[in-house]
Amino acid sequence: MKLFENISDAELARKINAGEKNAYQELFERYAPRIYQFSLSYLKNSADAEELVQDVFLKIWEKRETLDQSKNIKSFIFKVAVNSIYDFIRHKNIENAYNDFARANFETTSNSTWLTVLS
Repeated sequence: MKLFENISDAELARKINAGEKNAYQELFERYAPRIYQFSLSYLKNSADAEELVQDVFLKIWEKRETLDQSKNIKSFIFKVAVNSIYDFIRHKNIENAYNDFARANFETTSNSTWLTVLS
């Protein structure tokens, strides 16, 4: 039987705030599948969604000492997930723009070099 499965989210938040790893594990088990499905609906890629879940829970652990126990931890987790999804999409857009720019410049340069060789 799991130690924290029957306690409230508020109590979990209090225990996580105190650094209890078992409470954190319970929080992960409660919400990771939901965050995964939520992320997958936006990212459309299983590996990206899994990575995002790990990032969300890493951020929560890193900020455990500042968790506001009077707030709804479920809302907090989903807010962290939404912000992470926005950051991920923004990063992918920048990466794609860079790749498009590099591809366009490479093609122009290589065509120019090829034309010089042919001349």
